[in-house]
Amino acid sequence: MVVKKCAECGVAVPPDATICPQCGASLKPGALPIGRALSAGALVLICVWAITLLFFARPKDPRGAASTVSGFRTAVNARVQHNVQDLYVTNLESTDWENISFYINDIILGYRYELALLQAGREAKISYLWFLGKDGTRYNPFSVKPETLFIHAEGREVLAYPLVKQN
Repeated sequence: MVVKKCAECGVAVPPDATICPQCGASLKPGALPIGRALSAGALVLICVWAITLLFFARPKDPRGAASTVSGFRTAVNARVQHNVQDLYVTNLESTDWENISFYINDIILGYRYELALLQAGREAKISYLWFLGKDGTRYNPFSVKPETLFIHAEGREVLAYPLVKQN
């Protein structure tokens, strides 16, 4: 009687066995051992995750136009103007914006200001000094240059507006 060995654990198995009685590995020709099959599955999951991340991660628009940051919702339609001490944000839509968050330079680490409502067609004058960092410090446009304003209204996509120096 010819005895074969399990490729996974090395135990002797009967010649007509299709599964190892010791470890449960498949003894069929061409079948991957359990450890290798799990590794191949993990590799496939990592590849799918990386492709998804690359597909949904979008860099800032280097041309200076307002650009969407993420999501599939409708982006806010706004006009942004500024001087050395204030921002002027106009809601160019026919609907009001509610629960608006404004961020200077960075959504996660930047300075934030919140506004409950900006009615359709209306302009909000926002002082740079109203923006607060996570640690409670006030934004100072003279020590940290304002480069980008991010606007997020409830139910809307985040939009980035470059803050180029006004003459």
